[in-house]
Amino acid sequence: MALSSSPDVSALTHGAPTFIQDDLEVLEVHLHRYLAPFLIEHDLLKVSVVVGFEGSSVGTTCVEVTPSNAKRADTDVDFGAVAQAVRANLGSVSLSKGVPDGRRFTAIPAFSVNGSREHPNAFVLVDVGERFLGDAKLVANLSWRANEAVRAFRNNCIRILFGEQNHPSIKGFLYALLDRLPDWTGVDHSVALILTGNLEAITLDSMVESEFEIVAERLFFDKYDENNEKRDRLVGLIIPGRGSESGLLGHAFQKIKATPQIGLHIFIPNDETGDTWHVFGEPEAIAKRFATRVNRPVEAMTIMIPLLSQDEIGREEMLGFLVLNYRKPGPISHLTASCMESMARRLGGYLRQSTLFGLSARQLLLLDRVRGELVEATREGKEKPLESYIERVNSLIAASTPLPCFAVGHLEESDHGALLRFAHPHGFTKFGAIALPVELQDGLEGSSVASLAVRLNRSVILAGGTSDDGVTLFNNEVYVNETLKRIVDARMVDPKDISSDGQWRHLSEYYKPSRESSYATLATPVSLGKKVYGVIAVEVDRQTDWLWWTGFGSQIFFRLLANELAVAFKMLGVIPR
Repeated sequence: MALSSSPDVSALTHGAPTFIQDDLEVLEVHLHRYLAPFLIEHDLLKVSVVVGFEGSSVGTTCVEVTPSNAKRADTDVDFGAVAQAVRANLGSVSLSKGVPDGRRFTAIPAFSVNGSREHPNAFVLVDVGERFLGDAKLVANLSWRANEAVRAFRNNCIRILFGEQNHPSIKGFLYALLDRLPDWTGVDHSVALILTGNLEAITLDSMVESEFEIVAERLFFDKYDENNEKRDRLVGLIIPGRGSESGLLGHAFQKIKATPQIGLHIFIPNDETGDTWHVFGEPEAIAKRFATRVNRPVEAMTIMIPLLSQDEIGREEMLGFLVLNYRKPGPISHLTASCMESMARRLGGYLRQSTLFGLSARQLLLLDRVRGELVEATREGKEKPLESYIERVNSLIAASTPLPCFAVGHLEESDHGALLRFAHPHGFTKFGAIALPVELQDGLEGSSVASLAVRLNRSVILAGGTSDDGVTLFNNEVYVNETLKRIVDARMVDPKDISSDGQWRHLSEYYKPSRESSYATLATPVSLGKKVYGVIAVEVDRQTDWLWWTGFGSQIFFRLLANELAVAFKMLGVIPR
């Protein structure tokens, strides 16, 4: 994929869903294709087709179909009200706008399968008294045609979106997908894309801890509540694959490990508080939401769909979940469930082939060149080989990636203890070369996210930064306890509930700005086992391409780069911590 900046998707993160115009045109085409022959054969001037989802607050779409065309009708009709009228066997329904007063219609439900427990995907409204209504076979045929039109509409919308992919970035494509889900599934609270964060999760290894991250989320409610308080998003939340903090995800993940297959994992709350949930159809299977300490409306039904992809010998790999949250528990028709599963299969295949789960040719070439720089730096007679090596690596990164700020730090001894020295950084605007104390001095004086990563010997990410007049503040609820060597997200659990030992500090307190603005800062330790030689420090803007800082692919890249640097630092005489 070509390197490019992600579009600003802030307008797509909040707000009520609206029927996408491109999707509406596809719906009109298919309704005309399937219904026009029936209208012509039976001399019908027009019918109206009501498309929606029972129990969902997603708006109803009404399309007027004639023998010559199909066009969205300007009329008020509620899908749920029509369903109730049909279920109550009232015989006919009326519309409150766009039709003459008193005019009534017979509503013919369109089912995807036969059976009394199936839920309608659409209703065909025809004038009361039409002659063909007395023929059960003709009514059944019209119902089938309407359902086939809705099925074809949803399948083709999915096919078109995945086939064209006219978005300049993975991020833009995924948010376009999330924005369309209400049209296809009736989801009306929020949707989220959760991706696996390590190899153990991908390979469904039952012996090692797995973790997941929410990388994208679309909320179908306002950004602020009635008290003008900003509602919380869950992007960046890290969720373990098992244990008490894993909640609904942990329950679904354990099921998938036992039987790796695509299917709907539906959860319903036990009461209005939403504290405890159960698996639909299994009231004894109790779980809980994995983010309870947030300001946002509580969902009333959650559907988790696993994203799987087969490897070269047919084994399933776990990529993550597509999560759909509803405001009320509602029926899911056979067609809607089939649509969800079909979309999950396509999304799993797309993600597995994307750079979110692999390395690009540019990244592989960059790693090869970094290794080549070690050979150049260790040539006989080279002055200051370590500093020369770091300078050349930083130059390579600056020339080959869109990363606005990148630096490699190495450990060195001083009279005052170990220092983390950054030489020849790329993109620093606050200062040039700098040496930071590795160990904490007076409080957090002189510390940084990079030195924290060295002390913990683990990667650390601080995101959610906004800048004003050169000051960067982070909307981030991650806390650190260095005594326990724990990093927790307060959106999931109160740090004080974990342990009172040591001191819990907000991760943003560690941030030491190196430039005028930053959306996220990433620090990856350069280590061999438990021996730490240095760190990779990266800062990105909101527009920086996901390829270089989000997802499993970027984690692999920085991990491999850190391995190359660790070997080089050891050969060049760096003394590890």
